[in-house]
Amino acid sequence: MNTSTELAQMAAQQFDLVASEELWDATKLRNTLAVRISWLLDHRFEELLGVLYRVDVREGDAKRILGFAPKDEIPILLANLILDKLREKLVYRKMYPPEIQGDW
Repeated sequence: MNTSTELAQMAAQQFDLVASEELWDATKLRNTLAVRISWLLDHRFEELLGVLYRVDVREGDAKRILGFAPKDEIPILLANLILDKLREKLVYRKMYPPEIQGDW
């Protein structure tokens, strides 16, 4: 599985989306997340905060965007922040793959 596919699957899982092949494109993935984030901002803000927490986005970065960015830019900025964190997680997973448990 390539990195863009893994990234799309990780992001889709966080936002209850289907990780179709069209999401494998970075721009399409970011824009799809931004639309979902925009909806969450307007209708389920607590759920959005839960996603940010689960993805492990730095609280200060999220607060800075939510507090100071122009309202129409918030979804794209948060999508970029989330995707950056998910990319970071992918790098660490490749560097430190889980050990296979054998018989003791």
